[in-house]
Amino acid sequence: MKEEQELFLTIHKLLSEQKLGALATHGQGEPWASLIAFAATDNLDTIYFATPKTTRKYRNLVNDPRCSLLIDNRENLASDFSNSIAVTATGVIKELDKSEKSAALQLFLNPYLTPTP
Repeated sequence: MKEEQELFLTIHKLLSEQKLGALATHGQGEPWASLIAFAATDNLDTIYFATPKTTRKYRNLVNDPRCSLLIDNRENLASDFSNSIAVTATGVIKELDKSEKSAALQLFLNPYLTPTP
């Protein structure tokens, strides 16, 4: 149980500190990766992101909502090979309805609205 708690805390810290991830989708027989801003819920069961309906990733997800998201803490240093961590989340995309958007938007925008010391 202690290992699971430590893993949860490590993943929670990573997802709290990182603002960008690489979203993988596929469409028209080709894989597609997109850099996206994201926000995760505190219990890590949901990850939110926004994209215009005119993007390829949106079209890909409409046709097949399965995707993965890679989040890491690399700094483009040689030490990344031994010190960085990465998490891949896999799941199915669901477009939010109007009643869900307000809370998701607040979570998504919070890191950008909070003044930095």
